[in-house]
This record gives sequence, C-alpha cells and structure tokens, in this order.
Amino acid sequence: MEFIISGSILDINLHNQVYNLPFEFESDKYYTLTICFNKYMLLDNNDIPSLSNLLKNDPKYSLQNFSKNEEDLRINIIYNILDYQLREIDKSLCERGVDITFAQINGVSSIEASALKIEIVEDKRHSKFTKKGKKSNQKPLKTYIKAPDLEYAQDIAKPYITKMLVESFWKNIK
Repeated sequence: MEFIISGSILDINLHNQVYNLPFEFESDKYYTLTICFNKYMLLDNNDIPSLSNLLKNDPKYSLQNFSKNEEDLRINIIYNILDYQLREIDKSLCERGVDITFAQINGVSSIEASALKIEIVEDKRHSKFTKKGKKSNQKPLKTYIKAPDLEYAQDIAKPYITKMLVESFWKNIK
C-alpha cells in the first residue's frame, strides 16, 4: 500500500499524519516500511538546527560526543532527524497494529519537495505462523536503514557489488 502525504521530513509531528492514514492491515502478517522524501530538503535548510534543538532533550540524540567540525556535526544532526522520524513513524504504525520488521527512510530526487511517500508492503520473508499452522513465538529482528541520499549510496555501492558478483561468478564456474 502506498500513500503520498503532503509535508516535510523536517516536520516534528509527521508521525501524527501517518497515524491518521486511512488503512487496514491484517494483524497476522509482518510488513516492511519505506519512507521517501526529497533529498534536497536536507541541503542548506535553515530548519535543521531548530529541529535539532527539539531533539536535544532526548539523550539518544545527544551531539556532545561528536566532532566539533561543522560539516560532521551537520551530518550527525541529519542522521538524528532521520532516525527520529523513522522510529516515530514506526511506533505510530505499531500502535495501529502494524508489525514492521524492516523500516527504511530514503532521500531521493524523484519526489516533490512538499511530499513524502509512505509505502507499507507485506514482508513475505517472515510469518507469524509455523509450517504446521501454529502461532510462532519468535518475532523477527527489526531493521532500520537511513539513507539521506539513496542515489549517491547506490552509485558508491555499484562498483563493489559488481566486483563481488563477478568474483562469485568466476569462483562458481571453476
């Protein structure tokens, strides 16, 4: 299921918008969550320091242990903001009964600056039931991924992935 909502990744109350989305999910399934926002919202945005001030009361987002270098500090603030948004949206969906096993937040260039795309898809890798049809007591590990610039990360990873695939191919052919 995919939703396009108006707003900004820098809106501290974004999770409330997601909580109020009109959807129904099956409680016996696990889901993955993908949030996409316009990556340019994080570049030269004057709202980032003020949003960082809102997060400073939470020790998890403390910046006192980070480098005093201005660029490093800005990068840490951006990752803190993305982490906060991802976890708050995940928490609001869990309150509605959606079990998320994998959540990611990605900055992309293909979405409008004033919009966010929320995608919730059934995670077919995990089941709440055993092969015999009984309810499983094991819950899968929850994974969070933050990519402020997904296209950049993919461009950096392509040569390494290609090299690994070629090496694996030749190793298996011999």
